[in-house]
Amino acid sequence: MGAIMVTAKISNNYEQLGIDTMAPRFSWVITDSNRDEIQTAYQIIVASTEVNLDNHVGDQWDSGKITSRIQHDVLYEGSLLESAKKYWWKVRTWGRANNAGSWSMNYSFVTGFMEIEHWTAKWIQDSDSSNSYASPLFRKLFNSTKAVKHAFAYICGLGQFTLYLNGDKVGDHELDPGWTNYDKSCLYVTFDVTKEIKLGANTLGVILGNGFYNVHDSQGRYSKLNTDFGPNQLICELHIEFTDNSVLKIVSDESWKSAKSPISYSHIYGGEDYDARKELPGWNSVEFNDSEWDQVVVAAPVNGRLTSQKQPPLKIMRTYSVVNIMEPQPELYVYDLGINFSGFFEIVVQGKAGQSLRILPSENLKPDGTVDQESIGAIQYCSYTLKGEVVETWRPMFYYSGFRYLQIEGASWINADLKPTIINVKGLNMYSAAKQTGQFSSSNESYNGIHQMLMQSFKSNLQSVLTDCPHREKLGWLECSQLLADSFAYNFEIHALWSKIAQDMSEAQTADGLVPDIAPEYTVFEAGFRQSTGWGSAAILAPWHIYWIYGDITILQRQYDTMSKYLSYLLSIAKDNIIEIGLGDWGGIQAWNTELVETTQYYHDIVIMSQIAELLGYTEESTEYSKLALQVKTSFNEQFFNWETSCYSPITQAHEAMPLALGLVPAGYEQKVLKTLLDDISANGNHVQTGEIGHRYMLQALSDHGYHQVIDQIIMNPTAPSFNYLLSLGKTSMPEYWDGSCSQQHAMMGHVEAWFYNTIAGIKPLKPGYEEISIKPTVISSHTSASASIETIRGLVCSSWTKTASQFLLDVTIPVNSKGIVYLPIFHFNNFSLKEGRKLIEPDSKKIECSTGVTWNRIEDNHLILNVGSGNYNFILSQTEI
Repeated sequence: MGAIMVTAKISNNYEQLGIDTMAPRFSWVITDSNRDEIQTAYQIIVASTEVNLDNHVGDQWDSGKITSRIQHDVLYEGSLLESAKKYWWKVRTWGRANNAGSWSMNYSFVTGFMEIEHWTAKWIQDSDSSNSYASPLFRKLFNSTKAVKHAFAYICGLGQFTLYLNGDKVGDHELDPGWTNYDKSCLYVTFDVTKEIKLGANTLGVILGNGFYNVHDSQGRYSKLNTDFGPNQLICELHIEFTDNSVLKIVSDESWKSAKSPISYSHIYGGEDYDARKELPGWNSVEFNDSEWDQVVVAAPVNGRLTSQKQPPLKIMRTYSVVNIMEPQPELYVYDLGINFSGFFEIVVQGKAGQSLRILPSENLKPDGTVDQESIGAIQYCSYTLKGEVVETWRPMFYYSGFRYLQIEGASWINADLKPTIINVKGLNMYSAAKQTGQFSSSNESYNGIHQMLMQSFKSNLQSVLTDCPHREKLGWLECSQLLADSFAYNFEIHALWSKIAQDMSEAQTADGLVPDIAPEYTVFEAGFRQSTGWGSAAILAPWHIYWIYGDITILQRQYDTMSKYLSYLLSIAKDNIIEIGLGDWGGIQAWNTELVETTQYYHDIVIMSQIAELLGYTEESTEYSKLALQVKTSFNEQFFNWETSCYSPITQAHEAMPLALGLVPAGYEQKVLKTLLDDISANGNHVQTGEIGHRYMLQALSDHGYHQVIDQIIMNPTAPSFNYLLSLGKTSMPEYWDGSCSQQHAMMGHVEAWFYNTIAGIKPLKPGYEEISIKPTVISSHTSASASIETIRGLVCSSWTKTASQFLLDVTIPVNSKGIVYLPIFHFNNFSLKEGRKLIEPDSKKIECSTGVTWNRIEDNHLILNVGSGNYNFILSQTEI
């Protein structure tokens, strides 16, 4: 059996719609039942029609056979692509024996607008924008008179929009478009509406919400900040290509009409109010009479550049049912959905017209059983006024939160004549549709529970930015995009979202080079809350992680100017090579020295920038960065290292771990600093004391030096502070702080996720894009087995092991076009045998008996090390008699 193409796509675009570059990049994944297989060549064909593609006619581009092992980010080199047009493509590859694989299935992509001048639509707004809390409706009636070949809608509605065609919602996205600095860029979304266009009359409908475009005074409800980018407005262009190749364009202009919707209050923090009595049945359908609607007003174009939305959309990914209903006070009902999550609620209610309900979300309950909204900021609620139908179903459209409980006020089970009755309540879990690419499990149920607890917080904060929490702030605090990049990437396909985050950082960068702690920067914080190195460093480190995970050098090329400006900014504020301002080890239990913590991040930035500059061919800059790193290291140790006690003072877990992990410890003192770290952990009863900065590097320092059992003791500690303690409290998602307080859906302490994958399961990329992979599982006393898998850009990587008293079993999968190094722990086995499948591997003679794809490497540090090519492997290491 030869190579089979399993997936292919335009790189760094979640949906293959709205591709707005003349030079898209192609990527694919190959599978092959043969072992030790590689790609030796490829051929890509791009055609203007599927008929041409089926006939192998690349009228747009035929690359011919290209000798290359590259299978991702292959640059398009064909004829100029037109705006708003569908193209077809396919790819085939050649293997190690120069045998051609079969062609992939046919793929397609749809271009967006290559230039702003290619838009023919106009920005429009409703005629009365005096009530900036309300959500306006828009509609346009048009005729389609021929058979449709393709139809695509391109739309940006600010702040958020929902698009309808002939009465039905288009697509399954929520809260489009993604959040940006609207003065710098605004995202448009492309939808395939081919099947929705009817012969004859059709109607487009749009409703707008405020989102972060307008965050006005919250009128007594909670708000983190205020923004005002202008009146809500939209631009929309529908292209219909008929089977005779003619094209009809329906564009937003002065011919559209508008009216007010039943949403009278739309606030991203405060909530949403809906009066069902003001509904206009069928407003987005052909039959509706819009003679009393107002003509829209053509608006001035927005300041931000219109660009296509490339990151995954937000979707309702799961639905939760109520697990318990409580009545802490008469006719006040609290619904428990069983788990903290981000998203919406949906209620089904019955009552009389004009009756109202108030719905308050929360993560926690007060001692009296009512909702406690302290962790989500302050009072947030939605109100629903009934229209009086038999059964009414409603959910917010433009407000989401993070919650587990819903308190519903105004209903009654016993006074149905006076108050409405709640029939049903559901939770709608909304987060990024980024593909979940990783799986982890182990024999230790606490580890499994911690993994699920962290995953829930990860999902809650995967929005159109990486938020800190889904309720109180909803802001793109940047530290997690670099500190947790690996943890997220082991579990999700984050390439497109992190690329957007990188663009957000570039747009947030100030004239002097500062990258603020949040991006988009919807509000300007002060001091360390704007100038912390651990946060701003994401400008350098987040793209670096993406390069390593996905092999994408283009993100380094695009972001290099932002990176170098940021490093120049840090250089300008450093005093004698020391950074004095920042948040330090935020969330730490032990008091930290801000200057020590901030300067370690500064040093790390410089070291990585030297590597990036060298990689991109900026040799002189790389050399200068290396010199600067040496200067900072010298100054750092002069100020913070205690040469008499051989440690960093004052002694804390973060202070010892960070220099140890990042290479700042003076040569010859590493073991002494490590001992100080271990002693402090022991003195604190094997309890974690670090915050979100130090915690990552403590795990790294301990793991680098083989102290995996210590990490296990920290994780499994039954008393606070520890992951296991939080799990024992019944936490369903990770709280903000180690004591379980504040937000219950923060990701910032989740660095252990990467450790589960790269140490317990042992999967690490040794070269960018998983071109070479290390499989080095770690067996600790709390485990008898563990398993992990990751769908990388090259294909599936798996590591699954089981340990018994006399055997160690390891199953490994390496994708086509990659190679692996497998480490098998020898344990206490004095004599052993090793088989791969049924084939014997004889270490002493370095002979491998007919086991294709496996070659002997060496025995080192109590590990038997083998080289493997692509394929599935089953290793059995057995203790034998003397």
